[in-house]
Amino acid sequence: MLRKRVHNTVLISVICLAFGMMLSSCNPSRHLPDGQYLLNRNKVRVTNPTREVSASDLEGLIKQSPNRRLLGLFPLRLGLFNTFRKGWIHRQLGEAPAIYDPALTRESEDNMKRYLEKIGFFGSEVNVRVKGIPSPDEATASRKRNIRKVTYEVTLSEPYRIREVHNQVDDEILRGLVESWMPGSPVRPGEIFNSYVLDEERNRLAAYLLDLGYYAFSESYVFFEIDSTVGNRQLDIRYRIRNPLVPSAGSPDSLVDGRHRSYLVRDIYIHPDYKIQQRDTALFDTLVEVVYPLHRDEPNRFHFIFTPPLKIQPRIITQSTFIEPNRVYRLSNVKKTLRRLRGLRMYRYVDIRFQEVPEPKKPDESRLDCRIFLTRAPVQSYSIEVQGTNSGGDLGLSGYLVYQNKNIFRGAETFRARIKGGLEAQKFTTTSPEEYPTQLPFFNTYETGVEFSLFFPKFLLPVKQERFSKSYEPTTSLNLNYNYQVRQDYKRLITNPSLGYEWQESRFKKHLVFPFDLSLIKVLPTPEFDSILGTVSDPRIKNQYMDHLIAAMRYSFIFNNQEISKVKNFIYFRGNFETSGALLNTMQRLGGIPLNDQGHRTLLEIRYSQYIRPDIDFRYYFMPGKDQTVVWRTAVGVAIPYGNSESIPFEKGYFAGGANGMRGWPLRSLGPGSFSKTDLSIERVGDIQIEGNLEYRFPFYSVVNGALFLDAGNVWLMNPSTTFPGGQFMFDLFFKEFAVDGGLGLRLDFKFFIVRLDIAHRLRDPSYPPEDRWMLDEISPRTLTWNLGIGYPF
Repeated sequence: MLRKRVHNTVLISVICLAFGMMLSSCNPSRHLPDGQYLLNRNKVRVTNPTREVSASDLEGLIKQSPNRRLLGLFPLRLGLFNTFRKGWIHRQLGEAPAIYDPALTRESEDNMKRYLEKIGFFGSEVNVRVKGIPSPDEATASRKRNIRKVTYEVTLSEPYRIREVHNQVDDEILRGLVESWMPGSPVRPGEIFNSYVLDEERNRLAAYLLDLGYYAFSESYVFFEIDSTVGNRQLDIRYRIRNPLVPSAGSPDSLVDGRHRSYLVRDIYIHPDYKIQQRDTALFDTLVEVVYPLHRDEPNRFHFIFTPPLKIQPRIITQSTFIEPNRVYRLSNVKKTLRRLRGLRMYRYVDIRFQEVPEPKKPDESRLDCRIFLTRAPVQSYSIEVQGTNSGGDLGLSGYLVYQNKNIFRGAETFRARIKGGLEAQKFTTTSPEEYPTQLPFFNTYETGVEFSLFFPKFLLPVKQERFSKSYEPTTSLNLNYNYQVRQDYKRLITNPSLGYEWQESRFKKHLVFPFDLSLIKVLPTPEFDSILGTVSDPRIKNQYMDHLIAAMRYSFIFNNQEISKVKNFIYFRGNFETSGALLNTMQRLGGIPLNDQGHRTLLEIRYSQYIRPDIDFRYYFMPGKDQTVVWRTAVGVAIPYGNSESIPFEKGYFAGGANGMRGWPLRSLGPGSFSKTDLSIERVGDIQIEGNLEYRFPFYSVVNGALFLDAGNVWLMNPSTTFPGGQFMFDLFFKEFAVDGGLGLRLDFKFFIVRLDIAHRLRDPSYPPEDRWMLDEISPRTLTWNLGIGYPF
């Protein structure tokens, strides 16, 4: 065995060495005509870097890039371009050589100087050095002189700093608003001058005033006066706001300076069934909906203009509208309304328009009428979905027939019904193929089921919706699933009704509560498998294949500060807490319901589970570049049975392995702990999970992206087990029982979905004796685990 491992290691080493020699011996500039040079590398060297300026900041200003390198080492695509001079590989996979262009180098130099001036480093020096790569081998030196390396040497000047900031807005009202806004501004004395910060400041100030009623305001009215004559590399900044130009009262054809005005919203008109090509002569009805807002006695009136009959409950629209009559115009409320109405799946087009309303009796007051146009999407739809499955290495095929209604009760409720059928090829365990009565060609298991779900865009509670803040964006889900599974060793029927609520506390925080989540599992084992279960003493395994009931309640908190439109680091956190059986047990105790003959409490003559199950999932996404991501993930959880249960239900246990976790092991094949038996056909789950993942994602070619990853973790049991010896969690041993794997991945990114292939090798296997757990020298094609998935693992 050792000789075979050494042979594989040597063979792979020889192949890698030969491949490396081939790449290193390839002269990338050999096909260049005389007078042309290959751009090999750009380098920026800042002689006196500061916190404000680094080499990486300036590299993005370089206009010409060298050929991309695989893992930063080999110009693989350039090598393919040169090696295969014709054909598909040359055109599609190859990359033409990056020819050095002195004009682009000068443009890059100018870009750096302009950038440094804009961030306050006036008078900085940028010197460019271009040189070939020398070689001691004279036979190749002439060819390698065709390769150029460009170095930008940057010497920073002393930056200009802000001495004083003045508010010199002419309009008295606006001057007061700007004065109250300035304390939170990053433009303050002592800071380095930065014109990009001033541009952002202009946008922030405009957004601030647009949220105070200044409907006609824009960032083009804001400008800054810079006085750099104060000396000592300091300058003063003055806030200014231009007045709008309005027609002259005496001469309408001429324009004079006017004043910026703050607007109130007068009336709101809602068109709930607007058709873009609808003629004005169509007959409309008008309905006035009166709503009493939260913490206010004064009602809001919304005017609905529609063609009878009205096909949406007005209260659904008003609860999604943040714009209010007789209130100051706020741009943020317009954006919230757009987002919320677009979230109602029954509308495919939402438009909000404002029209200035003249007030002859009150010329100093400025008012707007608001019109909301809603164009309906098709309410009913049918679809067929087909997908391939891979469950722990068992391949299968499943399909769905889906019906959807987006407004079933005239309240923008979405009803969805799915009929499912699935086939799977599982490995045989106790039943021989010829004895299996329902075997189909290529497949030996199947399942069917139906799923009904109903989503409400509100809290489904006996409380008026106006008592809840509109910003919560609440939804309620009612679900009923029924699934019938035929496996080799048993048949299983699963019934699962549930009720859940979801709401958004803030932009980045979300809450999910399921006060009712019932799972009724009925298992019918084959006689052969039933006889095997009779010999099993582990209650966890026996309960897995017995009738059981889970009456769960669960809560989840999600924090996600990702901003899709920005390339910035972000955090994802999800904390879950689930409990089962506590309320049911308390009610039975108060009701005096006795235990059954086995000393357990039951519902519908089925023993129910009692447990608590908290877990967390923390992820940090670091963005070193626009198309690169480093992800660190930590998942920790524990499931504790008590009362009516000696063990956790199989469905609620933690597992390791598979395409989204420990990728060096198939699904549910790792652990628990140091358990080492490999011929056990029963899937492995645990009560405790600790897992960490590190993944670097980078672009490769077109829609193909790459990844390098490292996974570490395991699952453990709370109590000792004769079935899984070595599986119990021990504080003095658990850190020695971590499994480790690493590998690389390919991802086909089609924007709307991602196909993922991750190839992993086990680096440390806790099922081996402690002295043999590291497996760094045992890599071979046979030891690799291939994982196919849809979407990112995390």
